[in-house]
Parts: sequence; structure tokens; C-alpha cells
Amino acid sequence: KSTLGGIILAEAQKAKLATLLADSEYSYSPAYYEALGVNLDDLDLLQHRLGEELFDGIEEWITKNKNGVIILDSIGNILPRSEAEKKSGEVTVGAQARLIAPFLKKINGLLVEKNIGIFIANHEKENLMNPGIYTPGGKAMEHFTDIWLRMRKVNKKVMKGEDQVGEVIE
Repeated sequence: KSTLGGIILAEAQKAKLATLLADSEYSYSPAYYEALGVNLDDLDLLQHRLGEELFDGIEEWITKNKNGVIILDSIGNILPRSEAEKKSGEVTVGAQARLIAPFLKKINGLLVEKNIGIFIANHEKENLMNPGIYTPGGKAMEHFTDIWLRMRKVNKKVMKGEDQVGEVIE
């Protein structure tokens, strides 16, 4: 996910678009993004512990920019304040979805008005209650998605001689 996000940022910068990386996973590696072709001097970076702060920062960036690309890596790692402040053993059902849905509604028109695209990376997780997988963030994610791209490792290694140089993604 991060590699695809970095490639998108590099291509956007080549097209002279404003770029923002909203990193909720704290996985940003300047050297890695630079190797992907991202100009770090032209990259805006947001890293906030709480989802509310990250979303406020994204909204502020959108209002100040035009013709740009945002990479949100990843929505599945967004931490709502209510979850951060709960005590061990307390249950907070749906807090992430209740935070994400209004945010997506709020920025949808702004993105169109400002000609800004957003790439939202997510996780697939096993559902412990029902068979199958699910993606965090609630049903709103489906309603605000133009393209849904599914990627996953298939446990095949890319080898160069005896050295592993990558993994196959489907």
C-alpha cells in the first residue's frame, strides 16, 4: 500500500500537483519515498495520533490547496479519541466508522471544488464473528469510493539469482 501511495505521489509531483501524505501508521520513511521518486521538499506530511486531528489537518490542507493528491495511509489505523481515552476492557463499537463517515461527507464536495484526488489505503481483516473478511471504516467507505483496488501478497518471492528482491502482489 505504501509503495503504491509513494508512486502516486511521485507521479503527481511530476505533473506539478500539490501532494500530501497523511500517515496514520507512522510508517513514513523519507529514504524509501525518495527512492520511489518523491521530492521530499514538495511533499506535505501529516502525522497525528488521533483520527480527529489527522482529519482536521487533511481538511485544512484541502482548503489551502488546489489541484493536488492526498495519500491517506491508512484509514484502518485511524484512532478515534473515544478509543484512545477508554480504559482497558471498555468496548467502543463502531467508533472508527462514526468518525470516518462524517469526515468523508465533509470533504467530498471540497475535493471536487479544489480538484484534489484522495487515495485511501485500507486493511483487510478477518471477521472473528462471521466467516470472511472485512475492511475497517464502516459502510461509508463503499459509498465514497470511485475505484476499489484490492492488493494482496500471494507468498511468491521475486528472486534475482539467490537473492529475494521482492514479492508478488495480486
